[in-house]
Amino acid sequence: MKKFYLWFIRILAVLLSLGVLVIDGYFLPIFIYDLMRSDYELRLYLLFVLITIFLVSIPLLVMFYSSIKFMNVIGKHEVYTLKSINNLQIIRICAFSSTLILSIGSIFLYFVIDYEDAPGALFVWLIIVGLTFVIGVIVSLIRQFILEEVRFEDNG
Repeated sequence: MKKFYLWFIRILAVLLSLGVLVIDGYFLPIFIYDLMRSDYELRLYLLFVLITIFLVSIPLLVMFYSSIKFMNVIGKHEVYTLKSINNLQIIRICAFSSTLILSIGSIFLYFVIDYEDAPGALFVWLIIVGLTFVIGVIVSLIRQFILEEVRFEDNG
């Protein structure tokens, strides 16, 4: 049963990575091209929002790849090794950098959306920022737990 969960998380990470690649490789260039051809007065702010989406995909892809590597380490029963600690460190850095990039991008998002739609759109954006922050905190706690176990095993 444990192998099923590991494979589920691996497949989920691959599917999420493919989704990010499709958005970045197909939809964003179309949006940017149409935006540059339009006469929308706030197109500069919208361009910054689209660039934010592109920039946040880089740490997300690295985070998904590191999670697959971490699942491989767990599958080999080598959780308390330096390899797993390094993978968790990469995931933590990517999660917090995604939070920072999305927080900066929310400034430009506020100028683009309509007055009536502002609370809903910013709430969804805030949920996404909160999720990346919570992922970073949880991974930090797991990493700290593994570090404490490794230190305890070295001393004992």
